[in-house]
Amino acid sequence: MSDEIDPYQGREHSKIKHLFLADYLQAASFKVLQGPAAAKCFTYVDGFAGPWSVADEEECSDSSFDYAIRVLRDTQAALEKAGRTPPKLRFLLCERDPEQFKKLSAYAARKTGIEIHVFRGAFEDNLEAIRARCEGFTFSFIDPKGWNLRSAEIAAFLASVRGDFVLNFMEHPISRHNSLELVQESFGRFLDDALWHEKISTLPGAPPRAMQILAMLKDRLKSKGAARFMPDFAILKPRADRVQMRLILGTHHAQGVEVFRTVQKKIETVQAETRRTLATGDDPQSSIFPSEALNTMDLDGRGVGGEKSLTLARTACIEIMNKADRPVRFEVLAARVMEDAAVRMTNVKDLVVKLRALGLLSFDLDGGAKKPVDATPIRRALTGAAL
Repeated sequence: MSDEIDPYQGREHSKIKHLFLADYLQAASFKVLQGPAAAKCFTYVDGFAGPWSVADEEECSDSSFDYAIRVLRDTQAALEKAGRTPPKLRFLLCERDPEQFKKLSAYAARKTGIEIHVFRGAFEDNLEAIRARCEGFTFSFIDPKGWNLRSAEIAAFLASVRGDFVLNFMEHPISRHNSLELVQESFGRFLDDALWHEKISTLPGAPPRAMQILAMLKDRLKSKGAARFMPDFAILKPRADRVQMRLILGTHHAQGVEVFRTVQKKIETVQAETRRTLATGDDPQSSIFPSEALNTMDLDGRGVGGEKSLTLARTACIEIMNKADRPVRFEVLAARVMEDAAVRMTNVKDLVVKLRALGLLSFDLDGGAKKPVDATPIRRALTGAAL
């Protein structure tokens, strides 16, 4: 395929998604494959592999699984160059559409020297076979075209393997269709709750329905043991001022949340530049989308470390500590704050230092340290009282 052709033209949101996936995999794999508890194998699972809408039909270079393979092989090579025993890599790709399965199988056959297993059929119908091949640390990418998933079965699989996952929550399609009777049953499978509509109808406040569904989905997955922390990142419609999808990380580790927000900060910059280019460049459709409107969601403080995110982080921190009946390890407090608010570890450290100066939090620092470390116990300064 010619390098002059942009394979993501018209689907720039997919490029943002793939860049995020690649950067998260790179950072996470180096953490997982190094250190005293390093995994000997990194297993990558793509439950809805496609390939869908790829411009590069031969190499699938604009597909999620090809991004993953390239990134993880680079990690493997870097570790080997550093004198470490190269970790084993295993790729488990699943696709239900017969035509796409043929393309996926042909792709796998062309990739020599890589352990790739391709599964035909629905992801949920292949979970046992996929689980049997998971080894070491397993990263699962769950990127369906819609929401008609048997989430209870997927949650059980995720809870049974050691690792993290990223789930693509299709916010815009969900917000358009969730009130229709035709999708009540499929949403019930998605949320593993046939009475989801009745429960959402009784929730206090009036957030957008898609966000209510997102909150319910996160709670359901956590209750099944699939994850302890589930931060999310909004990917915007390239030529409109709305969220197209949200990538949700599921992890049991505080470090995973930290990596997620760090990568998000980087990719938000790419997303903003992409949207500005489409708004002001030579794209024939750009003239009907004012650049001021396109930049609104990028610049209103909702990004990582933005004003609104910092305010939300302060609220989250106070609520967490108000509910705590004992000191909270800083690493855990930071992960919970970063889960709720788009901030980084450095932002949380600055926050707790400020709350300490205000007399709202209490913690001890060793030596000349100015900020807490992971193991620092954080306490409410006003014992028995709300902050």
